Amino acid sequence: MCAYENEFNISIVDDGPHLETLKRKYKEVHYLGYKFGKELADIYTEHDIFAFPSRTNTFGIVMIEAMCNGLPVAGYHVTGPIDVIEHGVTGYINDDLHYAIVNCKQLDHQNIKKPLEKMELGKLF
Repeated sequence: MCAYENEFNISIVDDGPHLETLKRKYKEVHYLGYKFGKELADIYTEHDIFAFPSRTNTFGIVMIEAMCNGLPVAGYHVTGPIDVIEHGVTGYINDDLHYAIVNCKQLDHQNIKKPLEKMELGKLF
C-alpha cells in the first residue's frame, strides 16, 4: 500500500517490526503510531477511505470500526474482508487493492453505516 504514496495521502496507524524500514523507504506516508479510543475515532473521521492491506489477517476488527465511523473499506478478496465488507456498499473487495481504493472514492459515507445500524454494530463504536 505504501507504494501508492505519490497517488494517495496515506496514514498508517500502529507500530510494528517493519516501521523504521517503512519510514526510510516511504517518506510521504504519515506514520501516526498506535492509537485507540477517541483518538483513533478522530483519525477515522479525518480520512476518506480505510484500506485493509492484509491478505492473511482473518478478521480485522478495524474494518468494522472504520465502517462504524462512515469510512468505506478497501480490501483484498480474501477471508476477513469478504466476511465483513458488503461489496459496493460498505467498500470494495478486489485482488487489486489499488482498484478497490479508487472505487471506494465513489461510495456515499452516509450509506456506509446503514448496514451496520441494522445489526446495531454502529452503537458499539
